[in-house]
Amino acid sequence: MSFSSTISSLKNLRLIEISAKPNQLWVHLDEFTKLIQKHHLSTDHIQEVRNQNIKREIRKHEDGYIKFNDKDYMSTSSILKYAFSHSDQLNICKDITKQINNSITEHTTIDSILDVYNLVINTQFYEKVMEDYMRENIELPEIKTLCQQYKVKFTEHEWFRISLFEHHFAKEVHDDDDEYEELVHKRIAFLESLNKTNELAVTVQEQCKHLVSQRITRHALENAKDGVLIHGPAAHIPAIVDINILHKLSSIFGSSCTSVICADSPEQHEDGLYVFVELELYTTFTYE
Repeated sequence: MSFSSTISSLKNLRLIEISAKPNQLWVHLDEFTKLIQKHHLSTDHIQEVRNQNIKREIRKHEDGYIKFNDKDYMSTSSILKYAFSHSDQLNICKDITKQINNSITEHTTIDSILDVYNLVINTQFYEKVMEDYMRENIELPEIKTLCQQYKVKFTEHEWFRISLFEHHFAKEVHDDDDEYEELVHKRIAFLESLNKTNELAVTVQEQCKHLVSQRITRHALENAKDGVLIHGPAAHIPAIVDINILHKLSSIFGSSCTSVICADSPEQHEDGLYVFVELELYTTFTYE
């Protein structure tokens, strides 16, 4: 479950239900903090966004905070309260409040190109860093479909996003013979197709990150023999030594033995290696 697509800045936050508080939906506090940090600007009045500061603030809200399975969660109502409270201090909060306002006041029907533009400015197709770079370094060619008369209604940032949309629309969809109503309809359909593509891209990106991480781990283990060696009286391959020792110690400590790291012993112990063993908290064992 996620936020309405009309609040695009929050759409990637995962909403969960908690049985102890059934009348609210909840978001993991770390996720919300990372979202705010990701979109933090050097021009924001709050210079550093910290998890503990947000937690301290939302604990004052009615039904704003709960600890569940040793994790901190904030309610959706607290997210909205936080956004409105800091809309003059954090640009991302300003965007959220603007999207909420637009979703409340938007027309029930979209019957003009200006209506489409108001939807476009609340849709983010690129990462913010990439969009900022494009705005500062790329000069778009003349766009014959761009309705310049509406430029005064938008900020520079919003107009660039609209220009990008129209640039692709003009290349892929536009037909000079279309009537005005048909152009509005085609823009709406094109925007919807971009939204669906963007949602699919986000899903695929997360899957790719996971697969790449797995592949890097396998590659590192397969090529351990080519890596740095630990030198005692003989040469040792760290990954293989760690795994072998972990296997041996598991017969003593069971699953409580979580990891092993080997390192060169100092000069006074030239004939050995240091072995660091990590055990789970509160591990108990007996000696025979």
